Amino acid sequence: MNHNEKKNLFNGGRHFTTFLLPHGAPDSLRPLVDRVVEGYSNLTMNSGQIIRLMKKIRNLYTSGKYLNRARQEFSKGSLSINDLDIVSVVKKIMS
Repeated sequence: MNHNEKKNLFNGGRHFTTFLLPHGAPDSLRPLVDRVVEGYSNLTMNSGQIIRLMKKIRNLYTSGKYLNRARQEFSKGSLSINDLDIVSVVKKIMS
């Protein structure tokens, strides 16, 4: 990889971490995103550390764990029907 390719790669990463990543991230992920931006901008993290942190952000986002929701439990009066599709459930309730 020559100097121009490295510079283009760095500029692309800087654009992503400066303009795209911070403005599209949910508030609860902001501290992790800020660490990525700081690590990339100040060169305080190596590529492996940035990748691990980005994977953590991705996993928290895709799993929904960043929402910090309490575990939802069903009330005692709820109806549980196994092995039925939604149409069958509606028909069962309506009958």
